[in-house]
Amino acid sequence: MTHALLLAMSLLFCCQFGHLNADELPSSFDEHRFYQQYHALSNEVVTPHLTWSKPSVWSDLRVLVIAPSWGQRETVELQQRFDFQISSLMTLRHNAFAGLTSIGSPLSPDQVTSYFERDLLEKQYDVIVISRTEWRLFPSQYRYDILNKVYQEGCGLLLINTGKHQELDQLFAKTAWKPDLGFANLEALGYVRNGNVPKTKIAGVVFGKGRVLRLDWRAMSSQMILTPWQGNYDFDWEYDHYLAITAKAILACAGKFQDVLQAPEQVINLQSGLGGQMLNFPIVKENSIPAKTLELLAFSEHVPQGHQLAMLTNPSDRFSGAIEAGLPAGAYVMLAVSRDESGRVCSWQTFPLQVTSPCRISSLSLPKDAFAKAGDRIEVKVQLEGAFNAEVPLLAEVYDINGRLVLQQKIPYSDAAEQTFHFPAPYPLSSCLFRLKLSLGNWSTQSCSFTVQGRERPAFSFGAWVESQACYISYRFYQSMAANGIDGIFYSNARGDRKVAAPLLAKTGLFSIPEFYYYKPNRDKSNPEAPVNRNNLNAPEFLAEQRRKMQELAQVWAKYDVHCYTDGSDKSRGGNSFDPLSKETFRNWMQNRYKSIQALNAKLGTSFQTFAELDPQPLEISRASGNLPLWIEYNRFFEERFLNYFKEMLQVAKDADLNGEAWLGPDGFGRLDPFEFSGMYQLLKTVNYYNLYTYQDPPQMEIGRSLLQYCPQVKFRTIYAGSYGNQYMNYVFMRTIPWYMLFHDYTGFFWYMGNGKLTYSSEGCMAFMPDLRPSEGFQVAAKQIAELRRGLAPLVAASKRQHDQIAILYCNTSVAAATVRKQENTLRRSFSVLQQLLEDSGLQYDYLPPEEMGNGSWKQNYRVLFLPFALSLSQSTLASIEEFVKDGGLVIADCVPGEFDDVLRPGPAKMLEGRFQPESGNWRLYDWKTYSKVRKKQKQGTEARQQLLALLSGYRTSRTQLHGGGMVEVEKIEYQLPSGGLLI
Repeated sequence: MTHALLLAMSLLFCCQFGHLNADELPSSFDEHRFYQQYHALSNEVVTPHLTWSKPSVWSDLRVLVIAPSWGQRETVELQQRFDFQISSLMTLRHNAFAGLTSIGSPLSPDQVTSYFERDLLEKQYDVIVISRTEWRLFPSQYRYDILNKVYQEGCGLLLINTGKHQELDQLFAKTAWKPDLGFANLEALGYVRNGNVPKTKIAGVVFGKGRVLRLDWRAMSSQMILTPWQGNYDFDWEYDHYLAITAKAILACAGKFQDVLQAPEQVINLQSGLGGQMLNFPIVKENSIPAKTLELLAFSEHVPQGHQLAMLTNPSDRFSGAIEAGLPAGAYVMLAVSRDESGRVCSWQTFPLQVTSPCRISSLSLPKDAFAKAGDRIEVKVQLEGAFNAEVPLLAEVYDINGRLVLQQKIPYSDAAEQTFHFPAPYPLSSCLFRLKLSLGNWSTQSCSFTVQGRERPAFSFGAWVESQACYISYRFYQSMAANGIDGIFYSNARGDRKVAAPLLAKTGLFSIPEFYYYKPNRDKSNPEAPVNRNNLNAPEFLAEQRRKMQELAQVWAKYDVHCYTDGSDKSRGGNSFDPLSKETFRNWMQNRYKSIQALNAKLGTSFQTFAELDPQPLEISRASGNLPLWIEYNRFFEERFLNYFKEMLQVAKDADLNGEAWLGPDGFGRLDPFEFSGMYQLLKTVNYYNLYTYQDPPQMEIGRSLLQYCPQVKFRTIYAGSYGNQYMNYVFMRTIPWYMLFHDYTGFFWYMGNGKLTYSSEGCMAFMPDLRPSEGFQVAAKQIAELRRGLAPLVAASKRQHDQIAILYCNTSVAAATVRKQENTLRRSFSVLQQLLEDSGLQYDYLPPEEMGNGSWKQNYRVLFLPFALSLSQSTLASIEEFVKDGGLVIADCVPGEFDDVLRPGPAKMLEGRFQPESGNWRLYDWKTYSKVRKKQKQGTEARQQLLALLSGYRTSRTQLHGGGMVEVEKIEYQLPSGGLLI
């Protein structure tokens, strides 16, 4: 039965890989093709948008948009709504014209220049739009060419937030033209309502044959180039109206826009549900536009797609007609669209509209808006005003983020103005976020949102580090990422808008991966020989402030779907601090550790009279003075302090969570370095999440995998891969790395970078293109992730990874000893080459920490123990190894181990010299590091692998084996299935 399952699962796995590679994606990366795809903005990804503006009389208007690449999605948004003939040229960002010269960089100086030479100099345009790239950054020749097109050819020029420059000051010295863009009539929009119009700079000038208009929005996001960004405006309906303002500015620069209607002298008022209400719109006498019809549309947060009020025809000197406002009470934007006899839009205007009703919902509130689980009781309080009665039903509806109705409840009539009702919290399928809509007949509507925890996490997660914010374009990026398989987004504290970002991510169905308040040493470098951290891990006031900030952060994010909290990559404790407070705390720590000065002296080989004499020094001084034991203890003390910081942050996150659950850990660490972080065993005993790089000290991934058997609380563990050039441009790597992660017991792929990095020049090889399309390399990996999620990921999660009874000693003190000896590279090489040799030979193994060797149970699982560059062996570890050998185990080392003991005093190396023999016995000396030189040589590599297999003969129990002693870069991994079968 077992063999049948083994064969079936093996065939299934092979078939899956064969199927996955037979797709439409190219088999390899092509740099030229990548550049073309990057610069060619596409309408392939369609986002929700209004369609009233097509077709129009301006369909032949040639518009060029010059702006940073990661804002160019707005150019596509403009194309979706208006039928202008739009082209684009990409710059790097607002403060840099071009990026770095490197393979895979679509915005290198050569690339940017080639596109500008082709599309700017050689073509003619009716309007050029330059946005979010400072004018000073353009080469002087390009600035001259642009202004010459205006002056000589009559091209319009729209400048949006392009900064200050002497040339622009001279150009706008005499403002002679200021078009009416209709701001005054958009009072229902957040940008206008919040008082930003007076702070919006609009200035125009006629320059030769053309017109130049400056439009400086009050605030813009890094990913928006045409419209303003206000964190509290409602994307679902306001964005289209901001973009229409920019479209009107473009037409004004081309001299193509005229208002048809005279603006009403006051706000238009209508009563909900009342028929026969007359509207009259006099036509501007100087108007030359042949408008034949006028469509009136009303928009608000409750009617984002618009409600047609009337279609008026046959004007003489005015458009007029009766309408019925079947709208709930509130403030609206009325859009008046004029069309010619062919039905083409020839003008549009906006007017403020107020709808009133006999009764209305004056307030809707939830005393509590976050719930721990489905079924929790949700209480709703409602305040009604006016002449409401039993004939006007009060209806509650709950919708998920996809607009699906998940609950509907008719509220029994009550004549009380204040009413309360309840309903059970729904189950969160696609997001924790829900919208409650309360309607009082057709007369009044109010909405609010709430969250419900308990959403199921994927068996294999797919996260992404992104540079987006909480603006409209970021929102669309998040939607595209979610649609393409990503389920979690890293969000940096540096953006400062988490109160807006947290619900926005939930609105797109994404889990958040917030950056917690990590520890970053603030060094006082005045004395390099004895560095001091100003932000002291031993200072209670510093820790209290960090807890306070973390509480504030967690209270925001914990309301929504949090995958885990992370520190944002490459953080380090940065060594030790030799300030008076830390030293004094260390002395107390040592007294608690050793209890008596005599015990300390016996262990460290010192002769202190009191604990007050302990004066730890940096490594260089300790090495020279021979006082390494005190140094290693001080290093351990700071490791513990650093890990205690993680404990505190994790506890704060758990306290903020409604179910007392949270996951937190480091992101992108793992170098074998005693100053970088801490020992990996100690770390994984502390946190419950961690993330590694694919390229930092390769043993880290196998060490982490092995240690998980002792750290079951580490539920989530991920690996960075993706946009690094040597990975992204290698499609074999992109196809296989998700499977590598899965079969090495990692539960997720963490893509770096998701989209454009705005903080420095790193523009190539992103997961997504500026127009929201997934990039080719991303799709290669994403297809594999989708495939493994379909069944193998849950199966592997429920199965047990097998090994060939081989253990490798992982000792953090040996890492410190290698640093003392300045032989860190030898240590790393010993680990790495040993892994290669074992894996190429078809063998599997586990790393074994000394901390788990004390009770002897490890001897039941392993028959072979490798000691890679084991410079440190404690008495207890050696005793455990000796018992292992007595029981028939085999010990193999690449050098005589134990130069140091566990406090870096002289170790048992001299005593062990006689035990380790190269040819016979259970203590073997075998330098496997030479394998790296012959690994890919067919004959010598095969001989080296066969030599290892012969050495291990009789000590390993393999259920399957590779033919001929193994293969280079082919790793055999076995899983024991819950059913008893074997997955290879």
